[in-house]
Amino acid sequence: MATFKDQVSRLNTYPTPTSFKFWGTNGNLSVGTALDMLFTAQNNAGGLVTVSSTAGGILPSATSATYGTAFNVVAPNPVSTYGSAGEGSAANAATFQVVGVSGIVPLQITFTATVIGTETLTYQVTATYNDATTTSINSKTATTTAATSYAIADMTSLLANGKYITNLALEVKSSISSSTATVTGVVYGFSQLCNVQFPAFV
Repeated sequence: MATFKDQVSRLNTYPTPTSFKFWGTNGNLSVGTALDMLFTAQNNAGGLVTVSSTAGGILPSATSATYGTAFNVVAPNPVSTYGSAGEGSAANAATFQVVGVSGIVPLQITFTATVIGTETLTYQVTATYNDATTTSINSKTATTTAATSYAIADMTSLLANGKYITNLALEVKSSISSSTATVTGVVYGFSQLCNVQFPAFV
């Protein structure tokens, strides 16, 4: 019995019928190549995630009790492309693309103050979902350089039926004005495939 790989390879010998065309194409792309690209986008959309800000890269605003610029962790959206020459060539020499859309599944988020004065730092994590809505985990505070972590128990507040996280924003604010505090943030988790854009020439 032929392996799955062999079956996909065999499909490459059959051009897409002229009566079947991907959007905006002249139908030159083979079915096998289209499937291969689709699987590539799916495979690249998932994996472990460990993303860190630059050391001391998250800063509070110069104004007390105001969050500074966020450090954002964005879910990967891998693109699998097939060049504009050869089998994938369209009449307009466009490029065939498959886009895999993934979501972030955080398991732990850690804030560590690398510099802190006589002040209280407040940490906040805000998730943005695929429908552009947002929600925040209950904030935590620190007065020392000891690491402050959000663990799985904290992440449950981010669960939302029918939604997936596309961005995590890590922010810090200080109890004093003109704080010189600096914070490093790290997100641990994984990304998973949530959606695939059907093959299209662009």
